[in-house]
Amino acid sequence: MSTITLRMPAGCRCTAMLNLILIFINILQHVESFSIGGSLSYQKHGLDFSAPSTTLGNHGRPFAGQALLSSIRSSENMVIDTNPNNIDAAAIPVDLEARTWQSLDFQVLLDGLAKYCQTAMGQRKARAPHFAGSAAEARARYTAVREVWDCVDPVPLRSGMDVEAQLALAAQGTVLEVPELREVAAALEGLAALRKWLDGSINEKASIPTLKALGEDIRPSEQLVALLDGAFDEEGELSGKKFPRLGALREGILRKKQQIRSMMSSLLASAEFTAMLADPQVQELEGRYVVAVKPTYKRSVGIVHGDSRSGKTVYVEPAQVVEPTNELKELSIALKAEESRLLADMTLQIANNKE
Repeated sequence: MSTITLRMPAGCRCTAMLNLILIFINILQHVESFSIGGSLSYQKHGLDFSAPSTTLGNHGRPFAGQALLSSIRSSENMVIDTNPNNIDAAAIPVDLEARTWQSLDFQVLLDGLAKYCQTAMGQRKARAPHFAGSAAEARARYTAVREVWDCVDPVPLRSGMDVEAQLALAAQGTVLEVPELREVAAALEGLAALRKWLDGSINEKASIPTLKALGEDIRPSEQLVALLDGAFDEEGELSGKKFPRLGALREGILRKKQQIRSMMSSLLASAEFTAMLADPQVQELEGRYVVAVKPTYKRSVGIVHGDSRSGKTVYVEPAQVVEPTNELKELSIALKAEESRLLADMTLQIANNKE
């Protein structure tokens, strides 16, 4: 094995020239190893640059880069060393293919392509393309592109649709929260719309056999789609219309709160009651409706739930609203349990149909 070592003086900046060398050698396709450290080294079996004729050992062809290397040597103060023992032990390997793509700013092109992709998965695939292995394969891929162009109606792709993290959590047994379930529901809606489009119920005027073959596995679970369809209201919360028990509990809570407020308003309208107050304002303390009472009257009003730092004010829940408030708390507990049950059920269905 012979070696070329291009040694550069300290502080030399010649990145562009080194890129040119790398691309040049890559084109020759005679590379076995190439490294840059304190020196730049090239190794190849059967390559002998120490010979006066400078030939490629077994082929006897002149080395086309001789003039280029000589030019670089003179312009950058480099010297050619053919002794393999002089290779820098701390040399850093260079990936010639990666450096070639980098020199062509290929990643900039891929990033530009990704901006036109609507889905997160499409963006990832655009940034890490899998090239066709032959012209025939490339032409086959362009068949799908042609079908997209020929379609009367555009492909109904939704933005985002990136739910891999949510699916992974569901598979681990972690109950998904409402925002995560909304994202899964939106992705399912997108897949269902795409399935309908592929089946031709929307796109009836174009022949799309290649696209249909590519989308053959896009078949969301009908049970899961039915469960998540309309599961969230305009505020993004679980829908009371979709889940009647949930709606009934919410309505019960609203009615009970209105009842308590009405009772508090009646108490505050009483001169006898307000005479015992330090402040005629209703406050909520740990889910209990309280008023600020003068310490002298605290036992006459109801249940004490706290006092001020000065001790001049005591926060008391009027006896008249204690039972309605207990009922309100029971309804709130039942509502939370129903919401948790629905979230767990949805998560389980997603985990069972994550493929």
